[in-house]
Amino acid sequence: MNLILIKKLNLSMRHTLFLLSFLTIFQSFGQVSYDFSAPLPIDEKTITSVSSSDFGTYISENNETKYVFDSNGIWIETTIFSSISKETIRESSKYIVRNGFIFGVISNDSLPCVLENDRYHFGLKNKEQMIGENSLNVLKKLNSSSYLLNFKENGGFTPSIFTFNGNILTIQHFDYETGTNQFSAIVNQSIKKVEGMNYITLSPSKEEWKELDNNILFGSKFTYLRK
Repeated sequence: MNLILIKKLNLSMRHTLFLLSFLTIFQSFGQVSYDFSAPLPIDEKTITSVSSSDFGTYISENNETKYVFDSNGIWIETTIFSSISKETIRESSKYIVRNGFIFGVISNDSLPCVLENDRYHFGLKNKEQMIGENSLNVLKKLNSSSYLLNFKENGGFTPSIFTFNGNILTIQHFDYETGTNQFSAIVNQSIKKVEGMNYITLSPSKEEWKELDNNILFGSKFTYLRK
């Protein structure tokens, strides 16, 4: 085998090994999920509602999501959109459409509907308690205007930050970049592998929690206006 051919083969092998290494690293990064063993912040007590000055209903810009805050806790109201074909309405005794309302989707009530492309479209309201007697989630105060709502999921907690500024509410959810090393300083970590996914539960000390950068820990802001 001549020298030129050997060099070409070595170059090809290096490219192949580099590609395989890159794919392995990428896949391992993409198969990690983080949560926390306890509600955050570590040194704050659990509370049952936000400050009374922030009570009210806050609505998303598209009017599809509402957050309700009062002395009994926190609720989220969402709209789930669905549709039924005109043919189904015509052939079923269960549904009736009259004057822009559809009857039969929910018991003893009607919903506004719109006919488009031979289907009646409507929205179903869903209300879920996020903080209160019937919820496992935990609310803690972060500072004078912000709270951490710790969602109980799969045995751990994932925090979202709720910030009030007058009639404006912004929400940021727990987020991190693929392959992040922002949690490397947390000493106490437990790892559980399930079907190729690495689940890492973080147990930061008070000092380790304070060292985490909230600007990195939480993702994009979602804005809601108090009505």
